[in-house]
Amino acid sequence: MFAKKIIFFFIIFFPILTIGQTAGLSTYHALQFSESPRSIVLNNPMGIIDDDVNLGVYNPSLLNNKMHRSLSLNYVNFFSNINIASASFSFPIKNFGTAVLSTKSFNYGKFIRTDFSGQELGYFNANEQVLIFGIGKKVFSKFNFGTSIKLFVSNLENFSSFGSVSPRHFISYKNRYVVTTQEKGLLLIDLFRAHQQIKFEELKANYSNVNIITQKLLHPLEVDLSSGDIQLCVELKEEFLKLGVEIDQFGKDSVVIHSFPTTSTSIDARAFIESCLESFKHENTHFEHPYEKIAWGIAESYAYSRLNKLKNEEINHLMESLFSLASPKFNVKGLPILSEIDENEISKIFK
Repeated sequence: MFAKKIIFFFIIFFPILTIGQTAGLSTYHALQFSESPRSIVLNNPMGIIDDDVNLGVYNPSLLNNKMHRSLSLNYVNFFSNINIASASFSFPIKNFGTAVLSTKSFNYGKFIRTDFSGQELGYFNANEQVLIFGIGKKVFSKFNFGTSIKLFVSNLENFSSFGSVSPRHFISYKNRYVVTTQEKGLLLIDLFRAHQQIKFEELKANYSNVNIITQKLLHPLEVDLSSGDIQLCVELKEEFLKLGVEIDQFGKDSVVIHSFPTTSTSIDARAFIESCLESFKHENTHFEHPYEKIAWGIAESYAYSRLNKLKNEEINHLMESLFSLASPKFNVKGLPILSEIDENEISKIFK
């Protein structure tokens, strides 16, 4: 009985993760757009508790008795003839807290319909609508609880879809592992290995396309190395450069780093160089080309720099990037990035 209660809790309070497309985990991107002027100016505030019902639509845990019977109407005339309108109304529900009912409409305008050769065949319209119901309640003096469900209808040319959306939440452990739910159980993700594999695949793709975007360092980083490692750095200078790392010898006992790949500037320089060189000298079984060894070392240093507390949106983006890879479950060395625990395994734990 206790095991069933635990599973019921996860099903109710943690949304189910399912893969509905091969190129990622997300759709209905219109839901990310806020039409409230105040929310846009404040960059979607997460913790302001006052009488603005728009904040309760975005984050239902902010719903409170100051919003009772509040009405909000919004209209946005966006770029390229895109029009967005919304209406929201909040009201009390006895013993449950404050609820909000909101509807939004996205009209993307008129588009020219053509065939594969470019010949015009007429016009078509595109629009999407969403209905939101949320509820929030103050549970303790410093703890507010809120949840919501969103019903979404999309009509793009002659393609239509319907979906229900609820916020996806993650439980984080030691900033390295996260747990979330999926259709038939739980999903555990190793954030370090996810970051490393994603960055490794990105570097490989950029190396092949000669499309590395680098960021010059305001102050070049000097790293002391042994004479053998300095010689190896000099020999690999062109490979480093093709991966976005500009490196030069600086005197007899050190090298200086002038640039890193974009988004990698926060990594520790010494650990980065040592990781790359160790990877190059000792990794002989998992990589087909020499530059892949260096890319793996860069990816490892990058992954270490990302081991901090992530927001839900950041984890969502990471998972979308992970599931866009050809092999999201295992890294290049065959080590698991994620692990699935089905309902039967969960039940066995509590027997």
